[in-house]
Amino acid sequence: MAMRLRPSDEWRRYEHWNHVFDRCPETGQERAMSGIAGFLAPWSERPDPSVLERMTRSLQHLGGDAWGYYVDDRFGLGVARRLRRAGEQSDRPVTNEDGSVHVVLDGVIYNFPSIRDELISRGHQFVTTGDTEVVAHAWQEFGDQCLPLFSGVFALAIWDQQRQQLFLARDPLGEKRLYYAVAKGWLIFGSELRAVLAHPAVTHELELTVSRSLEFDIVPEPHSIICGISKLPRGHWLTASNGRVTVQSYGDIPSGAQGSTSA
Repeated sequence: MAMRLRPSDEWRRYEHWNHVFDRCPETGQERAMSGIAGFLAPWSERPDPSVLERMTRSLQHLGGDAWGYYVDDRFGLGVARRLRRAGEQSDRPVTNEDGSVHVVLDGVIYNFPSIRDELISRGHQFVTTGDTEVVAHAWQEFGDQCLPLFSGVFALAIWDQQRQQLFLARDPLGEKRLYYAVAKGWLIFGSELRAVLAHPAVTHELELTVSRSLEFDIVPEPHSIICGISKLPRGHWLTASNGRVTVQSYGDIPSGAQGSTSA
């Protein structure tokens, strides 16, 4: 088992969630639409919860009226998501047992039940029935080596309290988009450009170097149509810690697979 540490309580945590959403009266299930957003703050600044709320609410058209966010002294994570099953509780950032790992997930991990069973056999305890909590425990157990275990379409963000590290990833097919910007010491991310642009540190200037691509409604990765905002390439992860941001590939793209390239 991975070592478990108490999360820092140096600063008052701030969290909020909203539970107004439509549910099928017969099945109790909802559409699997979602979006994520968040940031890692520079050491010299404290996050403003209202900024993350604005970023998260900008994605409500993806996740309906179920949305939530969590802000600590260094980071913030938000999610707008329609739950797929009762008891999932993924309309807010999800943690492991001791709160040292925080996760938001856009998409679905198809094989999460088998991963969950393996983690239970290793002593992990779960309080929800969803795939987001499985990601949190898998990260606690395996670190970044958990990514090859996941079969699905997803973009995700993980805050590791022990490492003081923000981790972003997209699956190799790249159906789910994830944009990010490094601006004024902040690392800011979101499922859509509008979520990233909702942060006051980010510029709104058009990226002229890709303007010709707009004639075909295609912007090649890792570019976006906004200067200073990049799209995390499919099959890549990003780590941000101690003022450093690293992007690297973690797996081969399946032969013949095509990811999303539109802006």
